[in-house]
Amino acid sequence: MTFRTSGLDVSRETSERLAIYFDLLLQWNKRINLIGRGTIADIRDRHMADSLQLRPFLRAREEAVDLGSGAGFPGVVIAMMLAEQGGGSVTMIEATAKKCAFLREVVRQTDLNSTDFSVTILNGRIEQAFLNARVATLITARALASLDMLFEMCADAITGETRALFHKGERFQEEISAAQKRWRFEHEAHRSAVNQQSVILEITQLRRRSMDEQAT
Repeated sequence: MTFRTSGLDVSRETSERLAIYFDLLLQWNKRINLIGRGTIADIRDRHMADSLQLRPFLRAREEAVDLGSGAGFPGVVIAMMLAEQGGGSVTMIEATAKKCAFLREVVRQTDLNSTDFSVTILNGRIEQAFLNARVATLITARALASLDMLFEMCADAITGETRALFHKGERFQEEISAAQKRWRFEHEAHRSAVNQQSVILEITQLRRRSMDEQAT
């Protein structure tokens, strides 16, 4: 299985891991609801490609935390790309125990944990599990919550050199405007290579507005 997103090919090693992941996703989805049945045919061109397009944004030895990982998009795919670079870590936070079991099986069968790279699966509510996560250089989430709610989940983490990459749909501008009522932040919208109506929203320098600022 060969993948190509935004003109980028993946290595043979990553391609093989994606093939294993794809097969496991099909098998497990028969028993637990990992992705919508109507999107199974779109796994490669939608879910995987949507995650693979984050590759140009990944830095060397990234310490990534993926919120609400679900079936592993983009957390598992980020782990594969970082493992290919030879260093860093990914922590995936997921509230459903069965989905965590699936993620652990994917990590095991794709041999993602190594001396130079590690993957951690945390089962629990994001707000609590985030406290047990590694210090992050990157925070990601896909199809999880509004921008305002995402900020509430990781309010103190997107500071300094740490940034967030959030997949957002065509109403992303409305989400930005709503979030700006309670938060100050820098942002850049990168047009999605998978859906021209969607973006990868890059967030930095997040800070909560004071009550006086919110009132004006």
